[in-house]
Amino acid sequence: ANRLDIPEETAAKAIDLLVRLDLISIDGDSVKVTNTSLETPTDIPSAAIRRYQKQNIQRAMDSLERDEVDIRDITSMTMPINSAKLNEVKKRIKAFKKELMVFLDEEDCDSVYSINIQFFPQTVGESNV
Repeated sequence: ANRLDIPEETAAKAIDLLVRLDLISIDGDSVKVTNTSLETPTDIPSAAIRRYQKQNIQRAMDSLERDEVDIRDITSMTMPINSAKLNEVKKRIKAFKKELMVFLDEEDCDSVYSINIQFFPQTVGESNV
């Protein structure tokens, strides 16, 4: 709870949920990540997923003020696109996230990080899909 800067009750509930979902196992004082993978459906509206995303975006905003630049990477990029490529962009973002998870999969983890990738229209009107 202290390392995540969340209330102890919230941490305890999260740990219980992670155990029930078989995402972690606890053996004495040892906590291990299981090989179980959890993925939410894509492109399905969900209030719970929106809440989760808002919490992560808020934590990223907090990190901008709290954390030194050498332990975070928060960048933005605005670009023109052809809307017909939107589905391919989403596929590439998903593939990148999976590749990053494989790269970071280790036994001796010492920190928890989040990555938020926001790809959204700045323009409004007809050309948006």
